[in-house]
Amino acid sequence: MSNRTVTNLVVLAALAFAYSAADAGTRIYKTVDADGNIVFTDVPPLDQTKSEEVKVGASNTFTPPVPEVGTQQVWNVGEDGEQVTQFAYNRAAIIAPANDASLRDNAGNVSVKTRVSPNLRPGHKLRLMMDEAPVGSLISASEFALSNVDRGSHSLRLQIVDQAGTVIFDGAGTTFHLQRVSVTQRTPPSVN
Repeated sequence: MSNRTVTNLVVLAALAFAYSAADAGTRIYKTVDADGNIVFTDVPPLDQTKSEEVKVGASNTFTPPVPEVGTQQVWNVGEDGEQVTQFAYNRAAIIAPANDASLRDNAGNVSVKTRVSPNLRPGHKLRLMMDEAPVGSLISASEFALSNVDRGSHSLRLQIVDQAGTVIFDGAGTTFHLQRVSVTQRTPPSVN
């Protein structure tokens, strides 16, 4: 890099520093050295050095919006006529296996991973539906381990159930295809 390029980079870095330092109430001084290089510093120069104080305006600021926590608020009117906030889920999805995925497992093991948004409330559980029938017990974890699943195509759906066993959220369905070896369809080995 040329001397001029290095000088420009130093000047840009110094200006960036000057803007951040100006917010902190620091004074900035600009000095030109014997070689003509411009130097910015927050230390006052010596008396024999010619310098000037740099006036820095207010810097731009940005306040990001507060992110939503993912809850959906549902407003109802209570018995006394006041508005009551009720909690609601906005997502209960099966993320693995992916929709229309083909799996191969001769033991019929399938790992089903789920995602709920917002997180499950205390007392709420997940119910996995396979081919429109409940599979296993209600859980509060995000993964189901299925075993000895029959070969073929299967539909999956996730439900959120409250303490009373009532379905309070019914997620979208997905389909997967399981390939397993069939003992009844074995072809005998052939000799070439």
